[in-house]
Amino acid sequence: MSTLAPRCLLVAAVCLTMPAFTAVAQDLAVPAPAQAATTERPTRGMHMDTVLARWGEPAERLAPVGGGSTAQPPITRWVYANFTVYFENSLVISSVNKRAAPAAAGDPPAQ
Repeated sequence: MSTLAPRCLLVAAVCLTMPAFTAVAQDLAVPAPAQAATTERPTRGMHMDTVLARWGEPAERLAPVGGGSTAQPPITRWVYANFTVYFENSLVISSVNKRAAPAAAGDPPAQ
């Protein structure tokens, strides 16, 4: 019974100090993106002609990159006002929304 008393005191001491070690959390508000992902843009597999017919002439057409072999087909990029389209040969492989401009220092956060 003599070894039980120190154990009881240890357990009691640990239980009494537990509130001192509680975790503290803070809510973090993450603003919504300035440009929603609902912007209509070309989808994978669309042909260049379909993209031109639907969205018109791009603001910029960049020259193809690659194309030295069948393992590396030419990748072309067309830049529109709100998105950029990437083509492999003449088919869309991806289209991405443009990023919103970063907020200037001192601007209030977007709501």
